Amino acid sequence: MPLRAVYTPPVCEDAIRNLLANWKGNPPIFTAYKLFYCFAAYPLKTLNQLRPLLIGFRKANGLTQKDLSERLGVTQQTYARLEADPGSASIERLFKVLTLLGVEVVLSSEPRGLLSASSST
Repeated sequence: MPLRAVYTPPVCEDAIRNLLANWKGNPPIFTAYKLFYCFAAYPLKTLNQLRPLLIGFRKANGLTQKDLSERLGVTQQTYARLEADPGSASIERLFKVLTLLGVEVVLSSEPRGLLSASSST
């Protein structure tokens, strides 16, 4: 069962809210194009993939490790260790970090046929 991190930048939430408030009929093509880039899903199949995602989400929010550590109530060194090896962090701590970064965690399962086919290769 892959884990997907879904990131919605705050600016996109405003764009979506405005679109829904003014939507009559089909949205203009450029609006649909903008909305497409507001949501991104990053399938996570190994813990090694988590580190670059955490760094990317943090930087996309314009935050330093120190900024995020202050919001978490830990030292910058403690947060740096978490970011360097997120697989050793508790799920509770990771959830808190992801929430602060505006990331939604979505669990999904593959259809049985795909799962058995991919595991046999």
